[in-house]
Amino acid sequence: AAEVETEFDLDSCSAEAVALLDEAFTHAKTYGGKVNEISDVITREQLREAMKFLDFDLSDEQARLLFDYMDRYKCGKVDFTQFARGVLMPLPGQPSVASFSIGIDDDVQDCAVDHLFKTMDEDGDGRIQLREMQEVLSGMFPGWSPESLLPLFREMDEDDSGYVDREELTNYLERARILHK
Repeated sequence: AAEVETEFDLDSCSAEAVALLDEAFTHAKTYGGKVNEISDVITREQLREAMKFLDFDLSDEQARLLFDYMDRYKCGKVDFTQFARGVLMPLPGQPSVASFSIGIDDDVQDCAVDHLFKTMDEDGDGRIQLREMQEVLSGMFPGWSPESLLPLFREMDEDDSGYVDREELTNYLERARILHK
């Protein structure tokens, strides 16, 4: 399956989540005395500072991978939207950074879950069908066959309705300890 590229809509996030990310981004811009107010971008080194501000202490390799993912235009710098997208959207083959949210605000988690739900709810009917989950996840995780996702879908579908709603997705993520509560 081809890699799935989803659009990121910062407006779908709560004002509190955006404010927290903005605070981390602004903090990072001043790291090491390298204030970057004119261009409003951060470097990889500054990204590590932003992530520390959000209670993530990334290794050099983790920082490189995350920065490379955020730096969509490969210019060595990321702007605020690229930063927010990288924190809230999954890396190919990985859950989103926000899903490992030991110190992350609930509003940021909610925004990440909303984005994941909207990504998998391809037809926008407010529920995830098996076919939708198979198409999206097998595109994001090429090693996963559509058939291998059936047990996961059944586990998520708590009421055996044949679809997963947002509450069931959230419940599953909490049970799997991907979200903290």
